[in-house]
Amino acid sequence: MKKPANILVKVYTAAILVIIPLIAAAFFTPPDFPMLLRQMLLCAWGVGATLVAERLLFSQTWRQSWRVVGFAQARRPAIVVALLASLPMWFFLPFLGWFQRVPIHLQPNWLALWVGIILLNGITEEVIHRGFVFGHLQNEFSFVWAATLSALLFAAQHLYLLLSLGWASALASVLLAAMLAFPLAYSYARSGNALGGPAILHTSSNAPMIILALPPNFSATALLPYMGMVLVSIYLVFVFDKFSAQAVGEAVTAMHF
Repeated sequence: MKKPANILVKVYTAAILVIIPLIAAAFFTPPDFPMLLRQMLLCAWGVGATLVAERLLFSQTWRQSWRVVGFAQARRPAIVVALLASLPMWFFLPFLGWFQRVPIHLQPNWLALWVGIILLNGITEEVIHRGFVFGHLQNEFSFVWAATLSALLFAAQHLYLLLSLGWASALASVLLAAMLAFPLAYSYARSGNALGGPAILHTSSNAPMIILALPPNFSATALLPYMGMVLVSIYLVFVFDKFSAQAVGEAVTAMHF
């Protein structure tokens, strides 16, 4: 078996074994189980199991394993770009509510919800899909192929939504996950193979719909437009990154003269 194919099999197999318990938790966690504790346990499993897989399959030391899956200082420009691209996602629902004269407030337990989203979506899923899967595939394939192969697995993880949401919303979520994998992978690479950029983007794409108290009718009608806004917003990383790189280049050129 050629090396790229061998790496793909190893990465996919390990990632799937890590992901299965995360999906199972959506169906088998007792309704009265504390949400934040649940997210903490899933984060511990997801990150811990990924680190074990990294250490057993690829890295020589535990310290190297942490670095390889993305626990490193992210480059500052990538963080700024991620923050800028996240702004529309945070403002869309409050603005839409204001425009439609629908009262929108924070959930009473918004802080616990937000921390849980950071732990599970921002850290755990990014460690698995960007740090481990894309991180290794980019060493064997072009960016487009590595991002595409990681997108397939990222989308597959969301297929369980077909059992819990309406088919239209679930299918849109799966397609959205596949399409978001490209800018998230790009942000990871531009962050210096670090979690900072994609963790901000991923958290911002999930948090507003969860931490805001939305009336049921408003939530149902706003879901698909919100997904569209998320897609457009995260793809802004390509635009903002281009302009930031151009600005830095112009500044360096000016200093030389």
